[in-house]
Amino acid sequence: MGNQRLVASFVFFFLCTTVEAQRSSNSVETNRIITGEVVLENGEYPEDPVLVELICFGKVSRQAEAQVGGIFTIEFGTQRPTELMDSSEASRGSGGEFYQRNRIGASGRASGAFSKAVQGNLDLSGCIVQGNLRGFRSTFITLGRRRPMDDPNVGTIVLHPLEGTEHATIDLESLRVPEGAKKSLEEAQKELRKEKVNYSRATRELEKAVKIAPNLTVGWQLLGEVRLLRKDEVRARKAFGKAMETDPEYISPYLSLARLELKERRWAEVERLSQAVIELNPHMSYAQYLCAVASYSLGKLDVAENLVKKVHDSGAAERYPETYFILGGILAQRGEISLAAGQFTSFLATGPKGALAERSRQILAGWEEEGLLAKQVPTVSDN
Repeated sequence: MGNQRLVASFVFFFLCTTVEAQRSSNSVETNRIITGEVVLENGEYPEDPVLVELICFGKVSRQAEAQVGGIFTIEFGTQRPTELMDSSEASRGSGGEFYQRNRIGASGRASGAFSKAVQGNLDLSGCIVQGNLRGFRSTFITLGRRRPMDDPNVGTIVLHPLEGTEHATIDLESLRVPEGAKKSLEEAQKELRKEKVNYSRATRELEKAVKIAPNLTVGWQLLGEVRLLRKDEVRARKAFGKAMETDPEYISPYLSLARLELKERRWAEVERLSQAVIELNPHMSYAQYLCAVASYSLGKLDVAENLVKKVHDSGAAERYPETYFILGGILAQRGEISLAAGQFTSFLATGPKGALAERSRQILAGWEEEGLLAKQVPTVSDN
């Protein structure tokens, strides 16, 4: 019973923690990219802009827009607001967390030969890229460790139309944006592509664009992301709110706000925003995952369980391994210890690092000590 209470109480730590492999934060000398293309199931390129998302261990780490011809590029080693990075990722700096510099052995020291072999490798283990276009469901590409000489092209994302949907994507031409607003938006994007960005200038241009064209949804969204990079969270929220107001069917601002609310532990808001995304795209497993986290913290165990099952049924469980922990916590609170232990074991089998993994082992060990498990539950070591 004591361990069941520990499971419930630990949720507050879990909800503010992402289970990511601990990658080196050392800077790298050169930028690295991955590229690919997005096509419709008939082989044609989408006419509307497609948001391509890099998701690592259940967290959207990068977003990039597929350009003309369906080509997308995601850069590492630089901060690119035009990729619409989430604030927590951007705040850590230059993307160096994806680069593997050393491997620590049992002795606690890095292996010199191995270190030289992997220096500068891009570690995208546990990451996938997928498309995000309203009215479509996307295939995804599983990534892994990448060496400096690897082909940057990771392949093709295919979009399949959802029957019966009426949601359309943003069409800049149909917005009839005045030339002044279009010019300011282009100037802001040009500034944000520079190696040394003048964020004040980019902000001014974006503010000018949305002043001229108050309904420029993508302008409000990008303004919000740039304000986050400048640590101006209050005004970033206002910009995201404006993006939602100008186009209630545009997904990005809902996700941006949901991540901010998650950081502040405002569970009801996380639930509301993620539910709105699910209504716009019922197949978006990332939104289902966020909603499950919020529902679990609010004590809505049945709702959280249903959402977790949807994530698992979609085949996205490995992308969101924390869902195993949530399900284990739900079952533990119901007294179904054996089933809960199975979920915690499944979570550990994904190879998570850090406090959440350690907590899962402690819970399993406690149940073993209390004789609640028929036999020792195998766990996966971090080493």
